[in-house]
Amino acid sequence: MTTTSQHRSQPEGTQQPTGHKSVLICPTCGHESPLTGDWHVVEITDEDGRRRMYDCPVCWTTVIAQPQLD
Repeated sequence: MTTTSQHRSQPEGTQQPTGHKSVLICPTCGHESPLTGDWHVVEITDEDGRRRMYDCPVCWTTVIAQPQLD
């Protein structure tokens, strides 16, 4: 019996998640990391309320902007 495995190539500067069910993927550069990974997290407050934004550490694209409820 022969087993084969396929591995996706990762863009430079990305890390392969291991054992995490929740993985964010940057739509611009393909960087993958768990939610608790290396994302740049910023909380902002403006006329629309408070938001937490997760930015890609490779290309700085905002991947998620979550409203924060009081």
